[in-house]
Amino acid sequence: MVRHAAPRLTVDTLDRMKRIVLALALVGLLGCSAPGTPSPSAPSTSPSVAPTPTTASSPSSPASPTGGPSATANPSAEPTSDLGDFICQYPYAVDGTRERAHIADVRTGRHPGYDRAVFEFERGIPALDVKVGQPPLTYDPSGLPMDVAGEDFLILILRGGTGITPNGRQTYDGPTEFTPGGDVLVEFEQAGDFEAQSEWVAGLTGPACIRVFTLTGPDRLVIDFAAQ
Repeated sequence: MVRHAAPRLTVDTLDRMKRIVLALALVGLLGCSAPGTPSPSAPSTSPSVAPTPTTASSPSSPASPTGGPSATANPSAEPTSDLGDFICQYPYAVDGTRERAHIADVRTGRHPGYDRAVFEFERGIPALDVKVGQPPLTYDPSGLPMDVAGEDFLILILRGGTGITPNGRQTYDGPTEFTPGGDVLVEFEQAGDFEAQSEWVAGLTGPACIRVFTLTGPDRLVIDFAAQ
């Protein structure tokens, strides 16, 4: 039996084989991308999505409870019940809390069964005199005639109630003539503001009774007019 000897690998053969292996490894490295790094020329497979802008929502106003009072108290709101009795005899006088009180606001309003006039003051409340007015009505102190709508009239005198301070500052520059068109009070007009005393005329649909009371926070003098 003849045995064939295995061919012997020469040094040159081994060198050639090493070079081939290295070349194959280099080709493999060049053909693969580094992990996690996208190829510069390869398009992205997922479309780019622009971020959706967030729109800031406007704060909503707190809802007032249905059928109940507002959550925020209104300091100038006037009550409408349990206010006392009306009086129908004149002249009528109410004492004040201050000798001189400066008018800050005047307003009128209508309520079921009566109409209302409100004087608001910076501090304190003056005395009030009420008397029946007889045409011809005049402005104070000029004496010029006043034209006030109504069939009957009441004169309201704020003793110490004025819209002007001693140094001449005007504390009230709002309306001096109101036409609420109420069931009782049809017109309310200032006749004058002279020597720290203001006078107002209430034009009425007929003989009227009044109810007078005061409020604080802010200081107010309230006069309600109801038909006799």
